Amino acid sequence: MMNNDMEFFRNSLAIQWDEINKRFNGLDKKGILKRNYIFVPDLEDIIVFKYVNGDSNWDVAENYKNQIDINKFQLVVSYDFFQQVDEGSGGYGGKCPNGLNHIKVTCYSKNCDEIRKYAGIEGLSDESIVHELGHFRGLIDTYLCELNASDNLINNQGFQAERGNMMGACYEPTETIEWSEYEMYVINATGCDNCDIGKTMAKYLANDIEITVTEDGNPVNGFTINCYKKQNGKIGPNIYHGYKSDTDRILINPIDKLFYWSAWEPVNAPWTYENLILVEAISQKTDKKGYTFIPVYEVHKQGLKDKLENPITGRSVFRTTIDIK
Repeated sequence: MMNNDMEFFRNSLAIQWDEINKRFNGLDKKGILKRNYIFVPDLEDIIVFKYVNGDSNWDVAENYKNQIDINKFQLVVSYDFFQQVDEGSGGYGGKCPNGLNHIKVTCYSKNCDEIRKYAGIEGLSDESIVHELGHFRGLIDTYLCELNASDNLINNQGFQAERGNMMGACYEPTETIEWSEYEMYVINATGCDNCDIGKTMAKYLANDIEITVTEDGNPVNGFTINCYKKQNGKIGPNIYHGYKSDTDRILINPIDKLFYWSAWEPVNAPWTYENLILVEAISQKTDKKGYTFIPVYEVHKQGLKDKLENPITGRSVFRTTIDIK
């Protein structure tokens, strides 16, 4: 590791984290973030860790917990410059048992020149670290809501997630990518807390989903709703949950059997939410069908707007219309 030259890493990582801070805040191009984020690494006490076979993504933070003041630090970032045979990929490891969060940055290198490409002035890992810091501030991977048309077994339509830093575009330069409004609402919600992604999702979901059904623009009084969830990368063929309405609209609780299977899950297993639901509406009069996708981040965004950004009285409602043609 650069002949044990720790000054190289101190100097290089100081440059890199300055660029990381610039990028994290620079992705707010609409001025929505309520605070400025400065991540301050302890470069005077860099821990050189040893990978142990079978280590999980946060075992490094757990294994060296006696060397880390958990009252001062929230996050451990591990730079892994050497890939071993059974070693997995990098990413955000979540919160460890000791309360620390962990990010593993995989920047596998064969020599000193390659290490220089990942740390410091060239900063080839800056973009991925900012993406993972988004997770640390409570954000989900919105690209998990994407769907190829060929993987939709119901109506052969694909779905593209909203554009933002968590949709997989994290390697674009700061000039061409930005935090989406939804992503900034989440970051505002978590502030500087040592947050939990799943709990943030459950806390700020809209209270209801209102689906209105029309046929050629006219209200449909009486319809059936079938919901299909994205599972193992595909939508269908099995109906996930169904509803009926005798009017032109229906209210659905997103927590009860839709994005969660039961009200027990958001409290006890908040990470178990579904990413994408395909909603099928069938007119009881004509048997014609219409469709819409509901990604979880849209329902979450509505709740964040109504409960935090511009608080309302009463229940937060995410509204969508399906037009049967």
